[in-house]
Formats: sequence, C-alpha cells, structure tokens
Amino acid sequence: MDWQNFAESGWVAGTINRVQAAQVALMQETVARAWNVPVDEIRSPTRRRAPVAQARQVAMYLTHVLYGFSLSAVGRHFGRDRTTAAHACRLVEDRRDDENFDMLLDRLEHALRRAGAAQALQ
Repeated sequence: MDWQNFAESGWVAGTINRVQAAQVALMQETVARAWNVPVDEIRSPTRRRAPVAQARQVAMYLTHVLYGFSLSAVGRHFGRDRTTAAHACRLVEDRRDDENFDMLLDRLEHALRRAGAAQALQ
C-alpha cells in the first residue's frame, strides 16, 4: 500500500479532526458543568460575562495542556486566534497559585484523563 497517498487522501486528516473536535466538545461540556455555565455560551463567538469567559479560558488551557493542542489549534477550535489562546493559558497558569483553583483544575484533568482512557478502550 502507498502510505503517503493514503495519508494525503484526507482520511487520516479527517479522522484526526473528528477526534480533536470530540476532545474539544468533551472539554467544553466538562468545564461548563464545573463552572455552572451553559456550554453554548462557552462556544459563543462573542464575549460573555466573566464566569463564562473564565470557563472558556480554562477549557482552552486544558485543551492545550491535557491534549497537547498547539495554541493555533486551540484558537481554531474555540473560534479565536492563537494570541487569545495564549492569553487564556497565561491567565489560567497564573491562577494556579490559588490552592482551591489548582485543586479544581487537578480534578478536571483527572476526570478528563479517565474519560479519555475509557473512550480509548471502547
């Protein structure tokens, strides 16, 4: 089999994009529940009130850190640019000095890793 033609056919890229989209959707839904905000507001292309903006920033940060998405990919999946994703990551990283905030992020990371592992087994 000609693997280069197979990879360039779009099947591999399409599969990767679907996996990434599913990961982002899981991230957005998980963070929306943790912050008690509607997931539609996290996905909204416009600015929202502070709790929604913070939830979106956390989701962007965790997508970058947990799933290893580039900042450009994070921005693309959230309807933002890479500089907005980078700003979100800096803000969240700075807030990790708060013990309660850090514990919440640790719990979210753990839950998302478990969800990803369970999904991989299916």
